[in-house]
Amino acid sequence: MVVRYIVDRHGKLSPGAMTMLKVAMVSNSALAALCVSSGLYKHLHYDSYSLGCSFEAYVKNVEARRLQESELASQSGRSPGQYWLDTESPKALSDLVESIIGALFIQDGYQLVGAEIFFDKVLKPFYDRHVTLKTLSHHPTKILSDLLQKHGCQHFELVKETCDARQETRCDVVVHEIILASATASTAHAAGRASSVAALDALEGDASFMSGTCTCRSSSQGKKSFALKFLAGRLVHNVGEYI
Repeated sequence: MVVRYIVDRHGKLSPGAMTMLKVAMVSNSALAALCVSSGLYKHLHYDSYSLGCSFEAYVKNVEARRLQESELASQSGRSPGQYWLDTESPKALSDLVESIIGALFIQDGYQLVGAEIFFDKVLKPFYDRHVTLKTLSHHPTKILSDLLQKHGCQHFELVKETCDARQETRCDVVVHEIILASATASTAHAAGRASSVAALDALEGDASFMSGTCTCRSSSQGKKSFALKFLAGRLVHNVGEYI
């Protein structure tokens, strides 16, 4: 749904630009901010005091940043951007959004009817307002890191070295000891940026690379909370006001 939305809105993009937008939209931090902005978080029941405190602190912080960004955008005559980037979010909030979409998909017999209505009513307005090519503010290295972590990968790094001949810097993106992409530039910063964009292009062009290379998820992934799954199922009956 996200890819189709990006194509419908922007038309043909380079693989790197497509990946940067896609990761910005489905990142845990973006979905958590959306959960608060839409009011979905108010339907989340829990019995953990520490979790409740983290929700309360996050909502207060992210809403303050949203209002600040809206005011700055209005003064500058631009669209408001990704106000949530520097705010650490409770993962349960992004899990909630993903679980609702999954529950709707299952309830509709593995058809996208309900999930697409939910996307159009809740996610699309948020993306239209806050996540565009003009408002995208992530560095490609951050986008790459988020994407790899989204796959559950923890074994990746950028390896930089100086090329003595021309005093340039070469940067390799290494995933599980395999060089995914490389770039050379006049500065270490530029080389890191260029290699990250090249790595995003490589991942977009080879959908099987991570599944064939990374074993982090299979060795360490835990199960999601039963309570959250149960709640997501119940929430399907309460999302009428959103769809």
